[in-house]
Amino acid sequence: MTPEPNADFAPTSRRAPAPGGDSAEKAYRDGLDLQASGRPSDAVDRLRAGLRLAPDDERIHFSLAKALHDLGRRDEALEEYRHTIGLRADCAEAYFNVGLLFWETRRPEEAAAALREAVALAPGLAAAHNNLGIVLRALRHDDEALACFERAVQEHPGYAEAWCNAGRVLFDRERWDDAAVCFEHALALNPDYAQALHHLGLCHHKRRELDRAEACYRRALAAAPGLHVAHIDLGNVCLDRNDLEGMAAWYRRALAFTPEDAAACVNVGRMLHDLGRLDEALAVYEDALRLDPDNVETHFSRGLIRLTQGRYPDGWQGYEWRCRRAEWVKGYPHRLSSPRWNGERFDGRTLLVHHEQGFGDTLQFIRYLPIAKARGGRVLFEVPAVLRPLVRCVAGADDVLELSPGGPTRVPHDLHVPLLSLPGLCGTTLDTIPAEVPYLFADPVKSAAWAERLDPLGLNIGIVWSGSTWTRRLAEKSCPVDPLMGLTTIAGTRWVALQKDAPAAEVAAARAAGVACWGPEFRDFSDTAAAVAVLDLVIAVDTAVAHLAGAMGIPVWVLLSQRADWRWLLDRTDSPWYPTMRLYRQGCPDSWADVIARVAHDLATVARGREGTR
Repeated sequence: MTPEPNADFAPTSRRAPAPGGDSAEKAYRDGLDLQASGRPSDAVDRLRAGLRLAPDDERIHFSLAKALHDLGRRDEALEEYRHTIGLRADCAEAYFNVGLLFWETRRPEEAAAALREAVALAPGLAAAHNNLGIVLRALRHDDEALACFERAVQEHPGYAEAWCNAGRVLFDRERWDDAAVCFEHALALNPDYAQALHHLGLCHHKRRELDRAEACYRRALAAAPGLHVAHIDLGNVCLDRNDLEGMAAWYRRALAFTPEDAAACVNVGRMLHDLGRLDEALAVYEDALRLDPDNVETHFSRGLIRLTQGRYPDGWQGYEWRCRRAEWVKGYPHRLSSPRWNGERFDGRTLLVHHEQGFGDTLQFIRYLPIAKARGGRVLFEVPAVLRPLVRCVAGADDVLELSPGGPTRVPHDLHVPLLSLPGLCGTTLDTIPAEVPYLFADPVKSAAWAERLDPLGLNIGIVWSGSTWTRRLAEKSCPVDPLMGLTTIAGTRWVALQKDAPAAEVAAARAAGVACWGPEFRDFSDTAAAVAVLDLVIAVDTAVAHLAGAMGIPVWVLLSQRADWRWLLDRTDSPWYPTMRLYRQGCPDSWADVIARVAHDLATVARGREGTR
C-alpha cells in the first residue's frame, strides 16, 4: 500500500504583508508556480529568497519543505516542516507530510506519531486517516489500521484507495466476503484499479470461484500489464485446474517482468518441480540464491528436490530451512527456550525430541530415536495425544509426552530437536537408512478383538482412500471411492475400510460394496495399529496409515499421485524406508484409472496364489 502524497498548505487566514511583504509574497507565488511546472530546484531558490524577506512566513517554510521533499533532500525538508509547525502549531498538513517523510525513511513509529497529530488537528482529512492506517498496518496494529481506513471512507466515501486498503486488512483476516465488498466499492469508483481487481480475484480464489478469480486477474493485467503477482495467480488458477503447462506459461511471464525478483524465481522453480523438470528447477533456484542468498523458501525448495533425487546429504541441509518458514508454526506450535541439539553427545543431559508436521512424518522418522538415544543420556519424545497410546513404549524414548496445544512442555530438559532433523544429524544416505521393521507394534489384546471379525478364509485387505482433511495437498493424497470399489469384486478378497472421519456418502459407498468400515470405531492410532496387525495387506493413498503399516512390517501398497512427496523418490516401485511396501504411481496428473488397473492385476495374482496354497 502506498501512502497519499504530500498535502498542500491550507491557510486559515490571509497574512498581512510583513516589511518588504510585497516582494516576499511575489517570491512565494513564484515558488508555487515553479514547483507546479516541475522545477523544484528553481522553486527552492526562489522560496529561500522569500524567507530572507519574511523569515516567519509559515507558508513559505511549508512550500520550501515540499520542494525539498520532492528533491529527496529529506533532512532539509524535515527542518522546514518543523519551522512551519513552530510558527503554526495547528498545521495538520505539515504533520501529514512529516508522517510521509518518516515513512519514506523507514521510521514507522515516528510516522505514526506525526499522522496522529494530523488527524487530531484535522479529523476530516481522509488522506491522513488512510496514511495512518497504512503505517499502523505495517506496525501490525491491524485493528487500529482498519478503523483508520473505515474513518477515511466515512469522511470521503469516494476514496477508492481507502476502500481497497480496508479490504486488504479484512483479506488478511480471512474474511473473504467482507474484503470482497470493500474491493467492489473501490472498483465502483475506479473500474481500472488494478490492485483492487487483483485482490478481488484473490477473494474469489479463496472461495474456489476459479472462473471469477481468473476474470479479475485478467482485468488487473489489462489495467497494469506489469503486475507480476497477477501473472503468478493466474498460474495458480491453472494449478488448481491441474493445467500444469498453463501454470508454467503464466509463471514464466511473471518472471519476465521481475527477473531480479527471488520470490518470482522460487515460484517458477516450484512450477518446474511440479512438472517433474527437476534439473531446470534447481537451475532457477540457483539464480534465486544469487539474488537473495538467505531466501528461506529457495533453500527449502531446493532441499526438497535434492531429497526427491535421493541426494540426501545435500537435501537434509536444505530441509533444515523448513524451521525458518512462516508455516513452521503449523508444523510445531511452540517456541522452546532450550538450546537446539546438533547431534553431539549429551551424556548426563535430557534431550526433547518433538513431533512435527503430519502423523505420517512422525511414524516414519520415529525409527531414529534409538540412534539419538545412543549418543547420550535421557530422551523425551513429545507427540500429539492421538499418537501417544501407540508410541508410549517405543524404542529409544525414556518417556513419551503428550503435546500440549496451550504452550511448550514444562518437563525439564536440556536440549531439543525436531524429529525430522534426526536423519540429517545422523548423516543418512540412501544406503544407510535404518530400514529394519517392525519398529512399531500393536496391542495384542486389541488385535485379537479385531481378528474375530475377519473371514479366516479370505485375503483380508485394509483400504484407505483419502488423507486428513486438513492437509494442504488433500487432492494429491485422495482417490475417488467409487473406482476403488471395483477392486472388491476380485475373487477371494475381503475388505476393511481403515478410513477415519470419511464423509457419510463415501462410507455408504464402501458399505454398499460389501466393505466393513472399521475406521469410525478408531479412537487413536493404537486402535488403527491393532486393526492393521490382523490384515494380510493394506492398500492406501499417501497417508499415515501407509506409514503405520510399513513401520509394522505389514505388506502395504501405496497409491501415489504424479506429484508424489519427496520421500518416495523418483520412478521407484519400492521404498528404501519400508521393505514391505510397494508403490503405484500415476502416469499422468489426477488419473487414478491406470493405478487402479495395475493394482487390480497384481491383487488378482496374489488372490489366486493364496487360493492355490489352500
